[in-house]
Amino acid sequence: MKRSVNGSQILLIDVLIVYTTWLIACSLPNSVLVIPFGALVLILNTLRLKWDKQIHSIFNWMIRYRYPIALVIFVLCVLLRLHGSSINVVQNYLIASKGSSNLFGVSHAIRSDEYDVQLPYYFSQYYNAYRETSYQMSLSGQDMILGYNSPVWSLTLIGKPFVWGYILFGNEIGLSWYWCMKLILGILVMYEMMVILTKQSEFSMFGAFFIIFSPAMQWWFSPHIYDAFFWGAAIFVVGYHFFAASGTWQKFGFTILAVGALTGYVLALFPSLQIPLGILALVMMIVCLYRDRSEWKWQKKDWLWLLAGGAGLTVVLGSFVLTAQDAIRTLSETVYPGHRVSTGGNCHWSDLFTNLSNMFFPYTEKTKISNPCELCTFNHLGPVCLAYFPYLAYKIRKKKIRNVLPAGIVLAAALMIEIIFMIIGFPVWLAKVTLFSYVNRMPLVYGYTATLFTLWTMSVLIKYPLKTKLWINLVYTFGFGVIYLHAASLYDDQLAVSHQAYLAWAVVFVLAFLLMTTRRRRLVTALMIMITAISGMTVNPIAHGTDGVTEYKIVEAAEKLNKKKDGYWLTVNDEGGILQNILLANGSKVLNAVNFYPDYGKWKAVDPKGKYDDAYNRYAHQSVVLTDKKTSVKTLTPDSILVSLNYQDLKKWHVTYLVSKSEISEKLTEYGYQYKETYHDRLGYRIYQLEYDS
Repeated sequence: MKRSVNGSQILLIDVLIVYTTWLIACSLPNSVLVIPFGALVLILNTLRLKWDKQIHSIFNWMIRYRYPIALVIFVLCVLLRLHGSSINVVQNYLIASKGSSNLFGVSHAIRSDEYDVQLPYYFSQYYNAYRETSYQMSLSGQDMILGYNSPVWSLTLIGKPFVWGYILFGNEIGLSWYWCMKLILGILVMYEMMVILTKQSEFSMFGAFFIIFSPAMQWWFSPHIYDAFFWGAAIFVVGYHFFAASGTWQKFGFTILAVGALTGYVLALFPSLQIPLGILALVMMIVCLYRDRSEWKWQKKDWLWLLAGGAGLTVVLGSFVLTAQDAIRTLSETVYPGHRVSTGGNCHWSDLFTNLSNMFFPYTEKTKISNPCELCTFNHLGPVCLAYFPYLAYKIRKKKIRNVLPAGIVLAAALMIEIIFMIIGFPVWLAKVTLFSYVNRMPLVYGYTATLFTLWTMSVLIKYPLKTKLWINLVYTFGFGVIYLHAASLYDDQLAVSHQAYLAWAVVFVLAFLLMTTRRRRLVTALMIMITAISGMTVNPIAHGTDGVTEYKIVEAAEKLNKKKDGYWLTVNDEGGILQNILLANGSKVLNAVNFYPDYGKWKAVDPKGKYDDAYNRYAHQSVVLTDKKTSVKTLTPDSILVSLNYQDLKKWHVTYLVSKSEISEKLTEYGYQYKETYHDRLGYRIYQLEYDS
């Protein structure tokens, strides 16, 4: 098909590029790099006026050689030590030896699960020789595979490519490897998924970027919510090709990949997402294989590959279960997150639309909510595409276009089930039968499904000359606009922006649907890329190196002490602080670092009768204050506790190094401790080295 050059569309896209670049540069601190990047994109787009065919050929060449190109980009990024961690937030709390390592964008304090839990766990494994059980943060040990799937020398590494860099090259390269591989592999996997769903290579690359850089994927990029989506897509892609592959070497390769993908999926350890995403992936795979049944043939010998894959998976996961069974049991019996039952029905109808707060979250912390991550969604046109589907299906059937509808039917049906669960809810018995009783993150699953359905609808309208009636498209657009504008008007004043700003972005989404149904392919693609760039691509910073983890005065002092004498650390009188986890990241054994399940070796020493078991029997951030009273524990939030520890009980925990943000030397003397103060800084932090009579 001959490509025509529409000069007016190219110039309109130029306007969108200039506007997007200007908006990001003016709104996002530390964003000067967006200007040369935006200028480059502007030049390339404008050159299409004369060399559109040549540029299109280059783009197709890049798609064809996507894997070697991705490898080169990955190696370069790792060599430059690039990553997207928000670890530089710590510089707001401790005395840093060096400045910020952010090259672009800003770190977000709300991403504490990433920089205050996962990263310290991963870094601590270097000092634990990557063993599965770690005593770096526990007297009785923590299973580090359960601990955010940390790097561990075990068979499970086949399903953990993101952490290979830690084990092979250490923490600095490991951090970059983790972020870069996660992003690049994510784009490649989503591309392959979109190719299977749409049978369109160029469009699928757009779809991959649209999914990966959605706000939900970027705000939850680390630690493990992203992983559930990634591995869900991976088992769909690998499963499809496992059955569709024909050659012996192809079967062998996809058998290995299947073991890795299923291992990664299981170890994502987030059943709230794994259950619905697994069901969706399985059904989509079956339907797509049935749709393409003329393109592949299952032979008797293929059963051997299936058995080999099953055996490999059994060995890998069986070895993990055998070594971690006690930890798994303890984790499953925790108050949080172990005991949760969901029946749905707790969402508002406006939750079916993309939350327009996404457009502002990367640029301001001035919110009335404590966690903007909880409001982030995927960018999609799900509700209107679902309403439009019967008309689209009618047109497809009328044109007698084969093998297009099955994928759309599956996605539409999945959306309907998800909507019922979100808005109405399931009876308890049905929730348990479907395993949805474990699902308390259905809005994220719905958003992902709605995004896939939006992209599928868009691909059909672009690829096939369906000749939809303009007046029908306008009716759908008008209805969508009225409802979406009403939904936008219901938002609380979550951010320091006017309701007019919300309404303006609602109009942009409505316009995207109109352009999509009127087959303005380039314009709607450009508009959706603009939405993605503003709401998703600016969420995480571009940073380099690990100075934000390691270069602090108190860390340097702790490292010197650990070299002289190894011992357990405890940070006290620093409620809500993050010092304990930064010390953990740098090799100190810190008893009040985050625990994924209760450290009963520690708790039984100070609470032998289990009086406070309900408080500490959970995934817990642990703040400690010293007191003259009897030791007690109370729950602050579902995932944080406050320990009021009697001074005498320091001995029971075998504390060697005590870090306090207040002066406690008189109390230590009063309770008969022998100690010396080895560090004191202007923030008030002191390190006391305790000595015990042998």
